[in-house]
Amino acid sequence: MELEERDDLDKDLGDPRWNIINLSTKSSFGGGSLFGFSPSFVNPDTGQIIGTTANIFLDNILDENHNLVRNYVKYEIFQKGKKSQEQVEEDKVHVVNSHLRYEIENKCELETHIEEHKEKFNKEEITPMSKLGDREKILECAKAISEKQIVALILHEMGHNFGLGHNFKASIDKDNYYTSIEEMKEYFPGATFLEEEIPKSSSVMDYLPHPTVPVLAVLGKYDLAALRFLYMDQIEIKAEPKDGFLPPTLPL
Repeated sequence: MELEERDDLDKDLGDPRWNIINLSTKSSFGGGSLFGFSPSFVNPDTGQIIGTTANIFLDNILDENHNLVRNYVKYEIFQKGKKSQEQVEEDKVHVVNSHLRYEIENKCELETHIEEHKEKFNKEEITPMSKLGDREKILECAKAISEKQIVALILHEMGHNFGLGHNFKASIDKDNYYTSIEEMKEYFPGATFLEEEIPKSSSVMDYLPHPTVPVLAVLGKYDLAALRFLYMDQIEIKAEPKDGFLPPTLPL
């Protein structure tokens, strides 16, 4: 078959002739608990990766984050609505962790929605069993806080496609964290970052406890070094400068 005749053919998932990123809205696989998986097809004689599929289950991610945003809204309406701000601070109740609160309050427009419902709550017009109002606003917020998580998940699954395994020590690899926004931009000039979103990990192959901490939505220093080793036969050497000279990355 001539190559140009293939353009109109369907490309089935799992077809080893194609590399596919599959953003799926079917959430039944894994009972809603699986966010992604990425099978690869490898030549058993050479180890060469000849085909990959990175599957990302968008509905599972959105469902989880939708519940997180609902919990935030519930807390703001039904708990803080009963007390003065001073009482809330004194009680030091933290139903929503600080990073999730940062994500929601910086990426979503829920303040007016919450204030309206607080007033109703104080007037006993609604109870904790009532609806939380505009579901679309809550879902819109869930989508907003999911964006970087989805990017991080795609990078994780594609990392498997490129031959990287799980790295469950990257979150304690402090020597290879990005330490500032400026440093991250040196590696990824076109990306946008906020100071509160500097991840405490050196690899996208780690399992970070979203939304407790910022996700790594760009390749970590470990990932860059591992891919350089796998595909360029190079290693990185860390050394103290001698006479003002620091050895460069050296080929094996």
